[in-house]
Amino acid sequence: CCLVADPAQFGFWRFVPAATWQALSQPGFNAAFPTINLLINRECSSENRGTINGFCNSFNALSRGLFPLAAGGLVSFGCWAEARGVAGGRYSVFYLNMLAAMAGILLLVRQLPRPGLAVQEANCA
Repeated sequence: CCLVADPAQFGFWRFVPAATWQALSQPGFNAAFPTINLLINRECSSENRGTINGFCNSFNALSRGLFPLAAGGLVSFGCWAEARGVAGGRYSVFYLNMLAAMAGILLLVRQLPRPGLAVQEANCA
């Protein structure tokens, strides 16, 4: 049991989940990753910009160092779980990434302006 299942049994279809995930996620990562620091710089005042950039770069380096190891551990755990009867355990990394993406989307949707709120603010002015 592993992410690349038995080619005799699954053939081409064993690559579909991984290819779909890569096709959907990588354009967003490629566009967002370099612009995050730029957006943070624009929001910082000049007094604390260096400190904030230091924290951002440190957290970026930490995530690039730790998350591949964590993903590898999660794949190993998923294969172990699937060998013990948990269906789809080998795809646990994809499930966790989708869960994190949904959490991010929900946080962003909560930040959208509400139409009724704008009318109330206009009446207060």
